[in-house]
Amino acid sequence: MALLDEDSGEEIGTVRVGQPIVFKLRATAHRAISNLVLGCMIRDRTGHVVWGTNTWHTHQSLTSLEPGDDVEFLLRTRCNLGPGSYSLTHALTVGHHHAFGNYEWIDNNLVFDVVNVDRTYFIGTTHLDAAFEIKRSTEWTRQTASP
Repeated sequence: MALLDEDSGEEIGTVRVGQPIVFKLRATAHRAISNLVLGCMIRDRTGHVVWGTNTWHTHQSLTSLEPGDDVEFLLRTRCNLGPGSYSLTHALTVGHHHAFGNYEWIDNNLVFDVVNVDRTYFIGTTHLDAAFEIKRSTEWTRQTASP
């Protein structure tokens, strides 16, 4: 598992809020696999899940892998996480849920930090593209007054 800067392709350990990134995982089938699903989950430093999905939900399950087949998974996203430390857990499973059978499950396989260097200050685990709209009472009066 590796975390890459999407623009340069270089491996990184610290990410800027809003930075385009790629999580990359390579796997090799050691036996015939009829169905393969990759699941990913990001946790904050306290272990709370802040995001997760899998390739079954995105309609990208792989079928009919043969022994020796190599697969590269690339998960591209813009890092809209808040400043802090996070970990990525991944699982290679048979179906839509890990309870149906696991080929591999690695908790905290990748640990990375997020820093805010060029966004407005905010707290929490998510950077929302939000903006305040502020009106003074005199503007309400002007907008609602009849001509």
